Amino acid sequence: MQKNVHIIGAGISGLSAAVQLANANCKVHVHEATQQAGGRCRSYFDAATDLMIDNGNHLLLSGNRHALAYARSIGTEAGLVGPAVAQFPFVDLSTGQRWLLDLGASRLPLWVFDEARRVPDTSLRDYLALMPLIWAPQSKLVGSAIPCEGTLYHRLVQPLLLAALNVDPPEGSAGLAGAVVRETLLAGGQACRPLIAREGLSTVLVEPAIKLLQAKGASIQLGRELVGLGLASDKVDLLKFGGDTVAIAPDDAVVMAVPPRPAASLVPGLKTPTKFRSIVNAHFRFDPPKDMPPLLGVVGGLVEWFSPFRSGCRSPSATETGCWTCHARNSRRRSGATSARRLACRRTSRDGRSCANAEPRSRPRRNKMHCGPAAKPLGKTCFLPATGLIPGCRQRSRGR
Repeated sequence: MQKNVHIIGAGISGLSAAVQLANANCKVHVHEATQQAGGRCRSYFDAATDLMIDNGNHLLLSGNRHALAYARSIGTEAGLVGPAVAQFPFVDLSTGQRWLLDLGASRLPLWVFDEARRVPDTSLRDYLALMPLIWAPQSKLVGSAIPCEGTLYHRLVQPLLLAALNVDPPEGSAGLAGAVVRETLLAGGQACRPLIAREGLSTVLVEPAIKLLQAKGASIQLGRELVGLGLASDKVDLLKFGGDTVAIAPDDAVVMAVPPRPAASLVPGLKTPTKFRSIVNAHFRFDPPKDMPPLLGVVGGLVEWFSPFRSGCRSPSATETGCWTCHARNSRRRSGATSARRLACRRTSRDGRSCANAEPRSRPRRNKMHCGPAAKPLGKTCFLPATGLIPGCRQRSRGR
């Protein structure tokens, strides 16, 4: 007899759990509160830019073995594409200096021993100074584990951790930062190749999972919000939805794959993040140079990373048009005003939902803004950095 498993939430976590359980011959029932699956990892058409926009973390590193295993389980691993070796061009806007960080394709971080391949003006000793971060507990802050200063920090560690943690690195969890370093830089270039969902997140990571689950007899119900749980002897015996209830038999199981706020409201006593950081999203488009690298690191500006995405564009010539999204994050309310402190390249969503802020016990609040051709602003709060790297971009005052 098949075991019934009810999965609350059809984001990537919920879909991944559903696929694994369906493959284990469980009878899977997925309940999603919104009208679409994928959660923070999905695609939508944006009329302002005439582009398909990916919501959420559009870029993976090849060391993300869990994400790759998920894509493999739904038959779409080939849809995640990237360069054969991990090489990252950088530019320092304050000095004009450019360099190439060459992590190679090894399974060992041999690049740190080669002066020509590592960050300029750094020594092996600088990299060894990161060792306290490797096995730090999650309760410890990055700023307490390593010195957040110096050439290596400003040219590599800070841009990497800011992109991964969504918080100013000194204030982020050293445990999470250590996991990032272990699974990327410490694992050699083979774990650091940037991978992109060429046809979009929904096409590669969401829609194939839905089709696979339906083929295996799973039920997927959208617009079905769980509003309460019935508990008996610390076990769930009833799922309460808006219009009906579902009884949970002793042999059934329930998987919660929802964000912290609904999880805390549904499960009494559950420890969840309580602090939040604002995020401002900007979407714009332009024609990038044909020799533009797939990923460009930026030092000394508000932007940390640039990535052109040609294949996801809806334009007269998809091979010549670049899709870019600048993601302004790590904003904090100070003296009643919001100050957007960082801009980093990401393709994010119309509703502003993005990946987690990895400050201990925190996640972001969301705001949004969109820009059309040549970074033309739409709305009073639209502002972009005048880095000189984006044709048509000009600094604009922040909306209050």
